[in-house]
Amino acid sequence: MNIITRTLLLSSALGSIPALACAQTASSPPATPSYADIVVTAEKVEKRAQDTPMTISAVTGEAIQREARTKLDDVLANAPGVNVQGVSRGFMVSIRGLGLNLPAQNGAGAVATNYDGIYNSRGEAASTGFYDLERVETLSGPQSTIYGRNAVGGVVNIISHNPEFDRVSGYVQGELGNYADRRVEGALNVPITSNLAVRVAAAGVSRDGYLSNGHDDNKASSLRVKALYQPVETASLLLGYEQTTLGGKGPGAVPDAFYQAGQLNTTDPADGFQHHIARKYWAEAKIEVGPGQLFIQPSYQTLTGIVQGAFGGVFSNNYDPLYTDQFALEARYSSLKGAKVPWNIGYYHYHNKGTGPTSISGSCYAYSATGGAGYNTVYVPAAGYSNAAASNGGGCSTTTYATDFGVDMRTTNVNSAFGQVTVPLVSPLHLTLGARESWVQSGGTSDLNSGNTLGAVGTPVTTPNVVALQEISKTFFDYRASLEAQLAPRTMAYATIASGHREGGYSFVTSITATAPGVAPKAYDPESMVDYEVGIKNTLMGGRLLLNADAFYYDYKSYQLVYFNPAAGIYTPQFLTFPGRAYGVEASAAFTLGPNDNLSFSAVYLNTRIKGTSAYAGAPFTNAPRWSYKASYGHRFDLGPRGSLSTRFDLRALSSQLVYPTFASDIAGSDTLMHAYATADILMSWETANKRYGISAYVKNVNDKLIKSSEFFGYAQVQAPRTYGFTARASF
Repeated sequence: MNIITRTLLLSSALGSIPALACAQTASSPPATPSYADIVVTAEKVEKRAQDTPMTISAVTGEAIQREARTKLDDVLANAPGVNVQGVSRGFMVSIRGLGLNLPAQNGAGAVATNYDGIYNSRGEAASTGFYDLERVETLSGPQSTIYGRNAVGGVVNIISHNPEFDRVSGYVQGELGNYADRRVEGALNVPITSNLAVRVAAAGVSRDGYLSNGHDDNKASSLRVKALYQPVETASLLLGYEQTTLGGKGPGAVPDAFYQAGQLNTTDPADGFQHHIARKYWAEAKIEVGPGQLFIQPSYQTLTGIVQGAFGGVFSNNYDPLYTDQFALEARYSSLKGAKVPWNIGYYHYHNKGTGPTSISGSCYAYSATGGAGYNTVYVPAAGYSNAAASNGGGCSTTTYATDFGVDMRTTNVNSAFGQVTVPLVSPLHLTLGARESWVQSGGTSDLNSGNTLGAVGTPVTTPNVVALQEISKTFFDYRASLEAQLAPRTMAYATIASGHREGGYSFVTSITATAPGVAPKAYDPESMVDYEVGIKNTLMGGRLLLNADAFYYDYKSYQLVYFNPAAGIYTPQFLTFPGRAYGVEASAAFTLGPNDNLSFSAVYLNTRIKGTSAYAGAPFTNAPRWSYKASYGHRFDLGPRGSLSTRFDLRALSSQLVYPTFASDIAGSDTLMHAYATADILMSWETANKRYGISAYVKNVNDKLIKSSEFFGYAQVQAPRTYGFTARASF
């Protein structure tokens, strides 16, 4: 199918959409919103969402705070075509069926998550809850030309508040809920001089686990400090530091039999813990030079961690990662705001180094973060072991083995050059052209004895057997071409062709036995696709009504998938790529009915399929429901000098979807299938007339639906059950 044919097909599909179409900026608006004026930085320049030729969702920080949306899945709950999966420590996003379908330690997600403009390959930062945010943007479709790394499915931009020079200000907010949920957050903005200001924000949460053994809890804290210096109007320097700490028992899973019975029970013991510390340092320098603005952003991130717990009755110790550091630098030169021909060019460098064993199972471990007694020591369990105390080796034999086995190292280096320009053609047409060339190198080492401590089954192998991995060196060229037509003062249509890629990686050490080492992990191929898309955006009734629509076709040359088939004796996952395709239509609307009422609705049709001749051929992508509907209604009661009372009702309904890759012949009746479901949230909030004080009460997942987000080895990870609580906030 050539480009012209695809474009005609998509145009035909779009023409069949009713006028009630797509308003991707509608999420949790205030009582009298101005949807049309929401400004985003999707193309790394400030621009109204309705003037940006792509599918965009935007949630304001005010709405996030007022509605107690303190986690990534809460914030993006109403975004069209978006699913948020819970992973071992945090969340990963899927957009139009593209997200995380590989183990986190072996591959990156297909949606790039950026915190304050900085790419983050991990999900830990989402566990503390979102605090002191300006807005969250979701961009659908490949964004590889502007954002580069692993943005084949889209991008999520989380943007926190910067310091302000005008006055001392801040807020504090507390939350109480079921499952002994206790959460507090706050921020303080202090101008030091007329051109120097500091903003400090923090959050802490303590919640019991959802599962019967206490796992799936949330014990975390986070601190963010920013300092902004602006000596002149045309130049500024921002310095930032952020630290997030995760504790508690950590992740857990529910046996399929209990899940089918609608229970959050598990036979796993309650032993175990997790401890992760993530730190980030960054700077942003901006200065106007000639016809443009020079932007330079260096950043450095570190993460150390351990998870120790039981899964399926087998105790495991997982350093994921033992240690990782990430350095990135982006330098960009862009046209000034209001330029008739907007443009930007830039350079990006990324380096990531991570070390740590993937998993060591079947043994007991003593753990000491500072070394000394119990540091890096293995305790061999007695025969018949099923539940030994992890923290002190209780229940294990006294024989110890000092060891450094299982420590793997992975490195990734990326250098890329990119540029984009929007050129006015004959009225009313504009043409946007973008390109990015990326040079990617990956390598590292692996210990072939990794995972070969079989405890009571055999004597652990403690001698390292480290080998160098096959080096991966790839060049990627991504492109974007978008034709925009201003059909009327507030109506824009667009047609886009864009490519995207996701990098390859390495699989697991394979063929481990009681006496033999494994085989070195093999490299797997990168993922690539081309997107053909058409859409229309309408702003009507003075900005009170948005009607947008979008239709797309994804042509996959290589879709990354993990191959795992115990029935055929393949117990160690293998990583492969397959051809595939996806097409769909998104339609939604946002309408301010009056000064006190607002309504939003979206409907998404998504058809995905793996192609080729493998056993997966004919199966859909994971996290890709055929139909999804989302609707919200809010009403505000004006209480005069006593403030206002607002109510909100959110409804979501999704058709069935796979939550883990499955052979096409095995889908019917498979435990990897999450059946169709519907759920709702209810919110009520009161705030004073000056908006300085407020109280909110909420019930999320009202019908207590047990929603499966992943399934593996007979165990399911689930989303939050019914939760309820209230928040109180004060601003100054």
